[in-house]
Amino acid sequence: MLKNEILNIIIVGTGGFVGSALRYITAKVFQHINLVFLPYSTFTVNIAGSLILGFISFLILESSFLSPRFGLFLTVGFCGGFTTFSTFSYENMTLIRDGLYFHSLIYSLLSILVSLAFVFLGYYLAKIIMR
Repeated sequence: MLKNEILNIIIVGTGGFVGSALRYITAKVFQHINLVFLPYSTFTVNIAGSLILGFISFLILESSFLSPRFGLFLTVGFCGGFTTFSTFSYENMTLIRDGLYFHSLIYSLLSILVSLAFVFLGYYLAKIIMR
């Protein structure tokens, strides 16, 4: 059991490394594109990651095209390293698919509002501590 979990951690970590490196490369490629109303590289990564996770999820859930370990590498590892927004989107798709529309709405609103609040909180805590 422990041997399998260690192997899974290595698989996820490797996928996360690849996803994080690709996120960095994507940010560098798009850093000179400035749209007036949004950070384009983050938007691109979030959309691409959501598309990739949706595609991979179908291959894992609806076919036997991918092995469970390669699915773990791609979903938790690669997509998790590339963007956690894809996981957030997938979880909302699952709630909506299961007819839990209100749960999806609450989850989305709380995730966005509480995350924003905690980014500000963390920023200001560091500002207070570092004075």
